[in-house]
Amino acid sequence: MVISKNVKLVCFDESCKGERLYCIQCIKNGINVSHPQYQEELPKLFVHIQSIEKECDDVINRMNIQMDLLQQEFYLLFGGISSKYQISKQQFLNLNSQQMNSYLEQSVHFRSFEFKIIQLLQQFKNEFQFQIQKLLHELQLSELSYYQISNLYLTKSEELYQKGYKLRIQDNSKDKKHYEVIIIFDQALSLNSKHQKALLCKADSLRSLCQYDDAIILEIKLYKQIQSIVFHYVLKVLIIFVHQRCIIHIKIPFFQFTKFIKVQRSYGSD
Repeated sequence: MVISKNVKLVCFDESCKGERLYCIQCIKNGINVSHPQYQEELPKLFVHIQSIEKECDDVINRMNIQMDLLQQEFYLLFGGISSKYQISKQQFLNLNSQQMNSYLEQSVHFRSFEFKIIQLLQQFKNEFQFQIQKLLHELQLSELSYYQISNLYLTKSEELYQKGYKLRIQDNSKDKKHYEVIIIFDQALSLNSKHQKALLCKADSLRSLCQYDDAIILEIKLYKQIQSIVFHYVLKVLIIFVHQRCIIHIKIPFFQFTKFIKVQRSYGSD
């Protein structure tokens, strides 16, 4: 452990400008004596680290959910625009005179609508980019010494994964080999707990050892990581079929689901 054995206390006062880790002698020397109510013993530090990691995941998940909801609204808008303004020659000929006039009345104003929506989207995009850049600036990543270390951990994690993967495919039949690669994948995951390939390979090795419960736990963890990514691409698939009645079957390792879409045309059918 890098932490000095003399360190006994941790300060959790947000307004504190001094060192966060200190020893009993530090207190005797007058360090952090102004806010003893925020002082905790060292084990509390590791509880704090685990808590922040979980809260960070929760925040990112909530952000992903909000982006997914926004994405859904966009695709509804895309579908609405397409349904209102796009019509084939055959569809138009199948309309009665009142429907034809209605379509023409709407379509002649399309360019005004186009100008308005493009202008609004540009404004929203600029404001959104500004806020994102502002938040990135507030993170001050370039000033964090452990941020660079984290990148080194990611590189080392990938190296360990590659080592474990090569060992795993050499002979996939021996139990001893599975135990060895699991140890290596654990090392990779200790440096990057979100390494999806390492999670997947470790789960496969656990299954080979008939440790199904542990394998399922890893697969659920992996599922949660890729869920928001998959949903983003599913929405892109849905918009392609927005004018059709179709069944989309999406199958991904660990989960599958089927979407049934039926969209009513605004102006008759083909």
